[in-house]
Amino acid sequence: MSVDERALLALHRRLDDVLGTDEAATLMSQLPLTPATELLTKEDGRRFDARFTEIDHRFDRVEERLDRVEERLDRVEVRLDRLEDRMDRFETRMMAKLSEEFAHLDDRVDSAISKAMRQTVVGTIGVILATAATVLTAVQLG
Repeated sequence: MSVDERALLALHRRLDDVLGTDEAATLMSQLPLTPATELLTKEDGRRFDARFTEIDHRFDRVEERLDRVEERLDRVEVRLDRLEDRMDRFETRMMAKLSEEFAHLDDRVDSAISKAMRQTVVGTIGVILATAATVLTAVQLG
């Protein structure tokens, strides 16, 4: 037992003798169980208050900085939204232009295929006629 605990035990016994058991127990229950070296003083309380006030101010400054960062992010978000809208309009214009170009290309391809088929048919007819003329000539000569 430490000196403080012995002193408390002696005090309790003396109070039992002087006041009686119940009164001594009531009085002893009002004494702090924490050693005096661990109790806070008013000065300790003022230092804690000052320290917590300083911490509160620091948190306020951090909160202000976070508010400014949030405002900047909001502005960036607005700019990104506008950029996204511009990109959507650009994509719409490009898709329309590409559709138009593909339609013209499709017409040109159809025209080229038709021309090539006509040339092939005319050429084939020419070969058939030349072959027929050769056969008729050979039959007449022969």
